[in-house]
Amino acid sequence: KIWTEEEDDAFYQGMRMYGRDFDQVSNHIRTRDREQVRSRFYTIVAKAEKMLPMNGPNLINKKNKDQVLLSVLCYHDMKKQVAALKRSDSVNLDPSASSSSTSTFQQPNMRH
Repeated sequence: KIWTEEEDDAFYQGMRMYGRDFDQVSNHIRTRDREQVRSRFYTIVAKAEKMLPMNGPNLINKKNKDQVLLSVLCYHDMKKQVAALKRSDSVNLDPSASSSSTSTFQQPNMRH
């Protein structure tokens, strides 16, 4: 079953709130079980690996759970920004040039 936009938003919100506690994230989403959440997480890790450098000098360490979680959240934020740029008639890559430009990134809860 394909994830809806609402489920996807709840997934990332849950990741920010509960980290890699897939049970809690599943409870937060309500329409997906733990295994579906876990599978979604690792699918996104694979996608993030294609965009974000991992396992090199000064790069994301895949053995560091916090860094992997952060890479998933960064992937989501980048994906949203690219989609917004595609919808935009005028592309301005300098966020300081617009007073309405704000970052939606939040540091995730790294307790788990």
